[in-house]
Amino acid sequence: MKNTSACIASFIGGMILGAAITALTTPRTGKEVRDSIRDFVDKETDKLREKADMLRNKVDQLRSRMADKIEELNEECDCGK
Repeated sequence: MKNTSACIASFIGGMILGAAITALTTPRTGKEVRDSIRDFVDKETDKLREKADMLRNKVDQLRSRMADKIEELNEECDCGK
């Protein structure tokens, strides 16, 4: 969990740093820069949500498989008595 939190914090920090550098070095108007940054953040947020959903699904699948295996092992233990 600690590793995941550090990874997410690094990712968000990188997004902020990249947006700041872009805003400072671009020859576009302020509105264009804001729109560009907003679009970038929206796309990256969508990607992050997508990955979080995939991870949640994998965890749910593993949890289900583990519950099935535990039930199977409990039945085997009960049969031997």
